[in-house]
Amino acid sequence: MIEKKAFLLINIGSPESYKVGAVRKYLRQFLSDKRVINVPAFFRHLLVNGIIVPFRAPKSAKKYKEIWTDLGSPLITNSVELRQKLSKLTSHDVYLAMRYGNPSLKNILKEIKEKKYSELVVCPLFPHNASSTTSSAIEEVFRLIKNWENYPSIKVISEFWNHPLYAESLARKVQENNPADFDHIVISFHGLPLSQVYKAHKGKTCAEMRCTESHNVENRYCYQAVCYETALQLAQNLNLLPNTYSISFQSRLSNNWLQPFTDKVLIDLVHKGKKKIMVICPSFISDCLETIHEIGIEYEEIFKKNGGEKIFLVPSLNSYDYWADSFLKILES
Repeated sequence: MIEKKAFLLINIGSPESYKVGAVRKYLRQFLSDKRVINVPAFFRHLLVNGIIVPFRAPKSAKKYKEIWTDLGSPLITNSVELRQKLSKLTSHDVYLAMRYGNPSLKNILKEIKEKKYSELVVCPLFPHNASSTTSSAIEEVFRLIKNWENYPSIKVISEFWNHPLYAESLARKVQENNPADFDHIVISFHGLPLSQVYKAHKGKTCAEMRCTESHNVENRYCYQAVCYETALQLAQNLNLLPNTYSISFQSRLSNNWLQPFTDKVLIDLVHKGKKKIMVICPSFISDCLETIHEIGIEYEEIFKKNGGEKIFLVPSLNSYDYWADSFLKILES
């Protein structure tokens, strides 16, 4: 009997369209996740449906409209292209699902169940393990399959920022865009609330744990620690001197999120005479609203208003050929 294996890739998701109604539906599902907004269900429902979604949906819809392509959402199309390339590189079946929206995790898992695979490899498309992304996706997979009569052998890849092939792929992508042509490099990670980050070390602050200085057993699951370690690995692969790059965090919803904030760092750099900046976003495998719009449009506008000349956003790994080859090796390792 021939054993069959399936790879299940999970990305965050996207609205079905840039229309306000579609964005509202997506945000409601996304923000109702207890791992995203960690408050009691009753208060989360009031907060999401009574305050956040009504105000945020129209603003987000305008942003989505600005980056929408003829093929639809960039995050979806980039993820689909990666899946297609992987499918051509392996004899195993490769599936793609979204944590929120479509293709839905529920429907894809139903299809996987019907194929009776001997092994299932689950890999959320987030290099760094965070409760609100990777853990949420993994938890949802196990919730949806808990009543299966029979389980295949299941392997979960909960992070890959520390895999040499990820680091090499990222560095190679940066090198293709001539980092020496820029005055400074900003390595911008997706931010998280400090309250979530500190849970990784029992409520102690990152300053107490020295998370910006070293990644060790004590802060093994600290998001800030792994981001700084990722940046260090990238800098080493690119032979960057410490004064030629900065580490920052974007997409904050309040000041109680990881700092320094990317927009503030960019303003500070231009005031120091750095006119041409390269921005790298290692948190994102697929280009999306947070890369194309937040960095490429919003932050560039802020940068230029303060006297800067140019921000160049290094494209995410997306379905880059070298990355597809490398990622398959990560999945199979």
